[in-house]
Amino acid sequence: MMKMQCTMTSAIELPFSAIHNLMTYQGFRRIRFNQQSAYRARFDDASTKRSYRLTIPVQNHDNITCSVKVADAFLEDGGSIPPEVFEAVESKLYEVGAYLQDEMEKRKPDSIDPPEQSGGMAPNMEEMIKLGKQMAAMKTNQELLEASIIPDPIQ
Repeated sequence: MMKMQCTMTSAIELPFSAIHNLMTYQGFRRIRFNQQSAYRARFDDASTKRSYRLTIPVQNHDNITCSVKVADAFLEDGGSIPPEVFEAVESKLYEVGAYLQDEMEKRKPDSIDPPEQSGGMAPNMEEMIKLGKQMAAMKTNQELLEASIIPDPIQ
């Protein structure tokens, strides 16, 4: 068993479904490993005709959430690992870590609460300026009557 070096040392806690979907999309499959869940991907080396298994343990917290610490990943197969396989594994770990981090960032609540919808016509300042210009160009009821056009009734 060879522990991988990884710059991402903090654990990422997400709903199980998010982790499972991301890991399976990245080519991992869920396994049981030492009485806990883990995800494993196989890396085949054409020159040595050997397979190397990368395992990333997952800590289950309850039936809904779990956490992944990419720094806990390891290659199960001992011995010398060809540099190409090692680079492929490091690249995959970096990619998985980036996707997990991105998913966690997406789920963080914004520090500023979004403004409540007031039912107004302008959702932002740009739209408000645009509507103001449109309203300034509109004819008044008096101008419409002088042009023999019936104005809208007062609402």
